[in-house]
Amino acid sequence: MVAAKIPYEETKKISIALPVFSNFLIALDEKAFLDKYYTLQSTLHGLSFYEGILNEEATVLYIKEVEDLLKEAQRIIKKASKIDASKLLEIAKLRLKIKSEILSKSLELINLRNRERAIIDDIKTQLSS
Repeated sequence: MVAAKIPYEETKKISIALPVFSNFLIALDEKAFLDKYYTLQSTLHGLSFYEGILNEEATVLYIKEVEDLLKEAQRIIKKASKIDASKLLEIAKLRLKIKSEILSKSLELINLRNRERAIIDDIKTQLSS
């Protein structure tokens, strides 16, 4: 991503970097690389490192696949250096901002519904007295 003019600091923020990374590779017509990346990421990082579920033989096989993936990455980096993907970064940041606003408004809506229920309960109490 850095080769395609995405600032390094932004690549460290997973909520921004992952959508940019995915869209970037799709734009480069590298979905097969993306699929391999996600497979290896979930297998080695999740199942092997964190969960300790994979046996040693399977882990070694996947590590060998990482070596191939790194060779492919070198090819993609050369391809990426010819483009500017910064607009994808702008969209990812905007998307994250809007999601945050939606969550905030959702909380406001829940609070209003709770106040509404309290008023209805008060009315019912007054009528039954």
